[in-house]
Amino acid sequence: MRPSLLCNRVVRISACGSVLVLAASVSVVAASPPAEAIVQDVSLDNYIHYHQDLLYTYMGDNRGFGAEHNLARDNIFDELSAQPNLVVELDPFNYNSNTYHNVVATLTGTDVPEDIYVVGAHFDSVNNPGADDNATGTAIVMEVARVLCRYRSPATIKFCAFDREEQGLRGSRAFVADHVGQNIVMAVTADMVGHDSGPYGMDIFGSSLSSGVISGVVDAIDAYGDGLATFLAGSATFSDHWAFESQGIPAVVAIERCFQCNPYDHTQNDAVDNPNFPDGDYLDYTMPTNLARAFVGLLVDEIGITLWHDANNDADIDMADFAELQRCYGFPATDECGAFDLNHDNTIDIDDYDSFLDALTGPTR
Repeated sequence: MRPSLLCNRVVRISACGSVLVLAASVSVVAASPPAEAIVQDVSLDNYIHYHQDLLYTYMGDNRGFGAEHNLARDNIFDELSAQPNLVVELDPFNYNSNTYHNVVATLTGTDVPEDIYVVGAHFDSVNNPGADDNATGTAIVMEVARVLCRYRSPATIKFCAFDREEQGLRGSRAFVADHVGQNIVMAVTADMVGHDSGPYGMDIFGSSLSSGVISGVVDAIDAYGDGLATFLAGSATFSDHWAFESQGIPAVVAIERCFQCNPYDHTQNDAVDNPNFPDGDYLDYTMPTNLARAFVGLLVDEIGITLWHDANNDADIDMADFAELQRCYGFPATDECGAFDLNHDNTIDIDDYDSFLDALTGPTR
């Protein structure tokens, strides 16, 4: 695990309309071999499937207080439950004398499970389809969870679809309250990330408390975001990241550049089939997919996520790893030997040997 979230970045002042923002300077950020390999699993087609087929994002849908709210919640739960190594729960909280649920999928860490990283977005809407606000962010959480649950994570990751953000961050506040005293290292969230107003980039909001996380997110977008731009937009309280920051937990939200420029936000036309876009191009799906790649790269680098069987962490399952497997054979799955314990029985044995041979030809997916 590398010393994380401590780098400093040079910034410049630029203008967008009448608002001055900090824009991250162009820099070359080295991508790590494990992250380069793992981010390739992020799928544009899979992201679109989540967004269009599971989250009720068409004209007439209502993920606010309409019928599609619970249907979308249950689809999120079912899809995450179908992924390996995730423990998924409907996490209840009360609001306005009613019970609502965050969907929380947990990938338990192998080495330091008490350290918790959060990837989050709200799935509720303002009584509309909410295709941009915020099915685009929800689909990122689902895709990042699908990718990372297949790898070895030393720390715990919680993938959270928060409810009732539009009523004052109710779900994320309840989640933070439920984890008082636990070591949440950081939270990265996405809120409205699919409408391209021209700059093809993301505003990154966070306070000085979260300066290290901001730097990490910007670096990850530079390294893994395939040309996505970043703009440092200062502190804000309007999205779920604030539920964490307000309790002293470093957190950021990524949101499409000039999100106020989307005239369909909080309207019935915030829909995949927005009638003002007969070609079906209301949303640019490459933007959130590239942000998902950046979130994956960030977590891989910050946590030290590795490919199973890759003991030397070079993103290639080869004879050097085989030599390490021979050394570890018959011993407990500690330190470097833990890379081979895919069946989580805490012993390197014949089952791990067979699993390694299956992966020897290349990175295991």
